[in-house]
Amino acid sequence: MIAAPEVGFWVGSPYRRKGVALRAGTLALSRYFASGAEVAYARTQLSNSAMRATLERLGFKLEGASGTVDPEQDGLLLLHRLEAADFAARRP
Repeated sequence: MIAAPEVGFWVGSPYRRKGVALRAGTLALSRYFASGAEVAYARTQLSNSAMRATLERLGFKLEGASGTVDPEQDGLLLLHRLEAADFAARRP
């Protein structure tokens, strides 16, 4: 069970690969951690390599997986975790 809010992004296709999710994530996480939060979580589908890369650039670390591997359903979800201190260490 996750006790902290989860981060999620959806970016329209004309705006993908332009840094929109990274900038939005940086802003949202900055405000979230400034409020005193210590940890944030995110889930991605196994097939969503773009979002996994964005989460890694934000400092998230892979924590685990849940679901089943079904190529037609993409049922495997990956859980990512980010500590406030790790996020702060990556920012100037």
